[in-house]
Amino acid sequence: MKPMYPAKVNSPVTELASDITASQTSISLINGSALADAPNRATIGQGENAETVIYTVKSGNTISGITRGAEGAARTWLTGTKVARNFTAGDHNTLIENLLDIESKIADKTQIIVTENPPAISDRPLGTFYFHVTDSIPVPTDTEHLRVSPNMGIKIKE
Repeated sequence: MKPMYPAKVNSPVTELASDITASQTSISLINGSALADAPNRATIGQGENAETVIYTVKSGNTISGITRGAEGAARTWLTGTKVARNFTAGDHNTLIENLLDIESKIADKTQIIVTENPPAISDRPLGTFYFHVTDSIPVPTDTEHLRVSPNMGIKIKE
């Protein structure tokens, strides 16, 4: 699975404390506390010309160990340019890829069975979940019954 980085509540914004070059891997900020702890992502600038970087160290008002151009092109930026921990396309794509990875690992390996007579735990196949039905409740409007597993909140109309 690909690494996912924590968000920062309300995505506070800071600014570059000085100009930076396109190859610079250490960046001074006005307020380092606006960014999440390392490792993480930060977006420099705004709109279609923004650059998302990945940093591995955050110390005070400095982020370093930076991979430039993780999203958008690495470029020079001027003092005062906005920097924030925004939710980016990279975050979205990584989340989707990780969910698909998990799904592929459990697909066809998980089965859910609702039964009144589950087998002994030692006899249950790997990846199978049993919901033990323990009661039957008449439905007042017809002759059908609901089978219930109160601990799991499972109700099946017969």
